[in-house]
Amino acid sequence: SVALEQSIEFIRDSLISIRDEKDGQKWCIDGNPSALPPATKKPIAGVIGPGSSSVAIQVQNLLQLFNIPQIAYSATSIDLSDKTLFKYFLRVVPSDTLQARALLDIVQRYNWTYVSAVHTEGNYGESGMEAFKELASQEGLCIAHSDKIYSNAGEKHFDRLLRKLRERLPKARVVVCFCEGMTVRGLHMAMRRLGVAGEFLLIGSDGWADRDEVVEGYEQEAVGGITMKLQTAEVTSFDEYYLKLRLNTNNRNPWFAEFWQYRFQCRLPGHPQENTNYKKNCSGYESLEDNY
Repeated sequence: SVALEQSIEFIRDSLISIRDEKDGQKWCIDGNPSALPPATKKPIAGVIGPGSSSVAIQVQNLLQLFNIPQIAYSATSIDLSDKTLFKYFLRVVPSDTLQARALLDIVQRYNWTYVSAVHTEGNYGESGMEAFKELASQEGLCIAHSDKIYSNAGEKHFDRLLRKLRERLPKARVVVCFCEGMTVRGLHMAMRRLGVAGEFLLIGSDGWADRDEVVEGYEQEAVGGITMKLQTAEVTSFDEYYLKLRLNTNNRNPWFAEFWQYRFQCRLPGHPQENTNYKKNCSGYESLEDNY
């Protein structure tokens, strides 16, 4: 994945920097001192990200070999709380144990006692649903059917899953979904294909939250659903900083040119990071205020 590739690059640059500092001088193959300036890259202090739990675990397994700290901003997997396995991992969000408790509280608040359960294949969905089921058994909640599916599964797989859930109707109309956003979207699309909009009520985890792209075009299928999201404060100072960023002044970020081309779907001719997939040339005067 991209996250692993970038982590390897960070580690490589860090090791090269440490070696150069120890040597104090660059040397050519013939044994003479090099006239090249000293390396400008410094040992890496830590890595922020990535977002998903499954990728964060892969990155942590690599970084901890080199004693490099990692701070995740949205990886909520329960497994990452195990400090014996992930001793250099930190995060700024609570684990899925609390989210599983919140999902169960919602179910109990509406006196639902017989529900189905679906989760995304992978660490996020599996560990989260495992926690939910454990709590459900303690509270006497019956789970009519439990299933899992990949976010990128084909239409026939989503249709098959939905047919299985329909077999438990009308008693198990509520479906607790510890799912990534695209899994929920796949379920909504299957509802439309099978003409069953309104037959189910989805209770979604923070993988769905308030993301517009999950329900865009399938709002009717999503009606009645309940989702949860971590309380997030609005940082207006960051918006002000971000919107004022310009290509010709933001030199401190080595990836900004790559981001700029992606954001405005244009290319920077002659730039080391030129993206030839875009036909339109960037003017450099595009504004993030117009394309937030």
